Amino acid sequence: MAHVTLHFSFGIAVVSTLMLRRMIVRWRNGKPMAATLKRWLIWSYTAGIYASIPSLLRQLGVSDAICNGWWMNVFLFYALIKRLFTFGGMPLGALTLGLCFSVQYAVLLAAIIRTCRPQHGHHPYLNDAQTGPPSSAPLHDGP
Repeated sequence: MAHVTLHFSFGIAVVSTLMLRRMIVRWRNGKPMAATLKRWLIWSYTAGIYASIPSLLRQLGVSDAICNGWWMNVFLFYALIKRLFTFGGMPLGALTLGLCFSVQYAVLLAAIIRTCRPQHGHHPYLNDAQTGPPSSAPLHDGP
């Protein structure tokens, strides 16, 4: 039996894979990434919740006959994943969810570093007077 975390991480992984090409193209072209990353995270978590709907319905008391039916494959192959992963659903789900969160965290940190890095000798948050060395300051205090 696959655990809800496995379905949630599968939803995140599907959307991340679908949006990967667009993100790489924007990154390589030096375009701003904030809107793309925001869309990526929102769609990823939305797909994760969508993939978990049958598990949530089961927790609300809906019959297993309904939640395990082939029609639940509409929710990102919920029934198929449930049949394929008959053992170790919770540890595998926790592992894949942790991997998805780690990848998202690493991409966000890389985007922040890319934004804060000086480009062409100009720092985005400092003006020209603050970036150069002080002209009248001595290099050392000694004789």
